[in-house]
Amino acid sequence: MKRWLWLLAATTPVAFIASVTWYGAFTFVNAYMIRGLGASNTDWTRATLAMAAGMLVWHVLTTELSALIGRRRTATVAACIASLSYLALPFAREVWMVSVLMAFMGFGTAGYLVAWMPYVTHYGGSRPARAIAIASISFNLVSAIAIFVLGPALQAARFRMAFLTIGGLCVACVAAFHILAKHLERLADSEVQSGNGTYAGTPVSFLKLKWHDMRELVFSAFPVVLILGICAAPFAFHTSNQLFPNLARDVYGVAEDNIARLVGVGRLPAMLTLFLITPIIDRLNLVRFYGISLVADGLLIAAIVFSPDIVLAGGAYLLFYLSHGLVWAFALPAINVCVSPRLRDSAFALTAMFEIIGVFSAGLLHNRLLEMGKSLPFVFIASGIVAGGAGLLLLTYSFSFHAVQNSGKNGPR
Repeated sequence: MKRWLWLLAATTPVAFIASVTWYGAFTFVNAYMIRGLGASNTDWTRATLAMAAGMLVWHVLTTELSALIGRRRTATVAACIASLSYLALPFAREVWMVSVLMAFMGFGTAGYLVAWMPYVTHYGGSRPARAIAIASISFNLVSAIAIFVLGPALQAARFRMAFLTIGGLCVACVAAFHILAKHLERLADSEVQSGNGTYAGTPVSFLKLKWHDMRELVFSAFPVVLILGICAAPFAFHTSNQLFPNLARDVYGVAEDNIARLVGVGRLPAMLTLFLITPIIDRLNLVRFYGISLVADGLLIAAIVFSPDIVLAGGAYLLFYLSHGLVWAFALPAINVCVSPRLRDSAFALTAMFEIIGVFSAGLLHNRLLEMGKSLPFVFIASGIVAGGAGLLLLTYSFSFHAVQNSGKNGPR
C-alpha cells in the first residue's frame, strides 16, 4: 500500500503538467487565440495540427532520451519545456507564435506518455492496469481542477494572469515530481532487495530493437489495437477537446467561464468510471472492453449535437465523458497486455506516436470539413462515425481466432 501511495504522489505533479499541456491547451490557448488574438476556427484547427506535428517529433526524441538518461529524467526535461512554454504564452502576439509554443508544449504530454507511463506500469508490478488507472485518475482530477478554477480569468480575458499562474504552478510541480519520483525509486529498490518487489528494467532504444522484436510486435495483437483503438479514439475525444468550446460558444452562446467550468466538470464522470473500474480492470478482457467503449464514444460524441439547447447538450457532453473514462481505462492496459514486458517501452512509444497520428488525422478532417463550409454539428457526427465504426471492428476482432491465439486471462498478450 505504501508503494501505491507514493506512486500516486509522484504521478500527481507530472499529471498536472501533462493535463494543462493537453486539455488546458484546448481550453486556455483556444480562448486566447479566438478572443485575445481574433483568430478564426480554421486558424485554431491549424494550430492544433502544429501541436500534433510537434508531438510526433517529441515522441521519437523522448524514447531515445529515456534510453539515454532514464525515464524520470526525461519526464523532468519534458515538464520543464512545457512549463517554459506556458510562461512564454502571454508574450506571443501572433497566431504562428502561439502555434510554435503549442508544438513545444507537446513535449510535456510526450514525456508523460512515453517516459512516465511505462515507468508507472513497471512499478505497478503484477497490477500494471491498476497502476495506469491510478495515474489516469490523477491526470483527469488535476486537469478538472485547473480548468474549473482558471475559467473566470478566461472570461475576463486576463490571459497573462492565467498563463503566468499555470506556468508558475508547472515549475513548482517539476521540482515536486523530481523529488517524489526519486523517493519512489528508493522505496522500490528496497522492496526489490527484500524480495517483495520487481525491478523497473532499462528502457530500450528504437535503434536497438532486434528483428525478432519487430516480428513479435507486428504479428501480435498490438497492431490491431493500435490502428482500430489508439488511432480511432482521437476522432471522439479530440473532437470534444478541440471543438466543443467552439460549439458551445458559436451554437449555444455560452460564455467563456461557463465553457471552462463545463469542460472541467466533464472530467468528473470520466474519473468516476476510472475509479469504479480500477479494482477489477486486471481481470477483464481489455481489448474487448476497449472496443465496446469506443462504440459508445462514437455514438455519444455525435449525440451532443442533436440537443436543442445547452442543458441537454451539456448533459450529452457529460455522458460522453462517462463513456470516455472507460476508453482511458482500457487503452494503455490493452496495449500493455499485447506485448511482452521487454517490449513495453517501445510499444508505449509507438502508441503515443500513433495516437498523435490519430489526433493529426482527426484535426485534418475537422479542418477540411470546416473549409468546405460544413457546420460544427456535421463535424461532430462525422467524427463519431469514424470512432464508433473502428470500435465495432475492434470488438469483432476480440472474438476472432487471432485474438484467441494471442490471449491469456486478460486478453491478447
